[in-house]
Amino acid sequence: LATHTLLRLHSSLAEAMLTRLQRFVLRADVRIDAPGDALAAIGVWGPGAVQLLQQARLPAPDAAEACAAQGSVQVTRQPSAVPRFELRGPRTALTVPWNLIAEHATRVGSNAWRLLDILEGVPDISAPTSGHFLAQSLNLDLSGAIHFDKGCYSGQEIIARLHYRGRAARRMYLLRAKGPPPAPGDPVHHLREAAAIGEVVDAAEAEDGSCAIAAVLRIPHADDGLYLPAAPRRALTPPTPFTYARSAALSS
Repeated sequence: LATHTLLRLHSSLAEAMLTRLQRFVLRADVRIDAPGDALAAIGVWGPGAVQLLQQARLPAPDAAEACAAQGSVQVTRQPSAVPRFELRGPRTALTVPWNLIAEHATRVGSNAWRLLDILEGVPDISAPTSGHFLAQSLNLDLSGAIHFDKGCYSGQEIIARLHYRGRAARRMYLLRAKGPPPAPGDPVHHLREAAAIGEVVDAAEAEDGSCAIAAVLRIPHADDGLYLPAAPRRALTPPTPFTYARSAALSS
């Protein structure tokens, strides 16, 4: 009986990740592939998201990060105060659910989903920021995305030592700025410092023309006086800490 595990990551990292994971394949019956365009994804968000999934004859998991499947379509509930789901599967299998959901929903582009991820404190690492952050810098210990009592992975010793014996010097915060979003990897500066004190993880345009930014900052400088140095210089709002409650059941 074949068992499949789906790894969700930024497309700019797919080839490098595939090459790296291949090094750990020790059994002949394990295969790692990059599906390319064979798989597709649909995001469903809003107060009526559960009802939309039910109309499409799909499950709607109750807890954040819980998964359920209907045939070859996988449904994952994303962390959000308002119900939010990701549907993934073969393009052909998603055609019928897409048509049923689209009849009663407003279609938006991928930027809207990116914005929701940023507002919820879900980091999306891409090629420009790959390898730049520790797990704690991305709040993965606060969100429950990393487990300290089980598992084995590259860099585990450093991350575990920081958890048990140290204190994170950097954390990810939500900031806002006027104008278009900065690029992942762009520096964040402080008026009292000559060198950069942080780095943009991801950013997306908001409906009012401003942008929402997830950035990792040195904690002593997580206050006002922050700006993006690229001309023209743009001031940033004081950073807002992310709050997480992924383990709690979400209301429908």
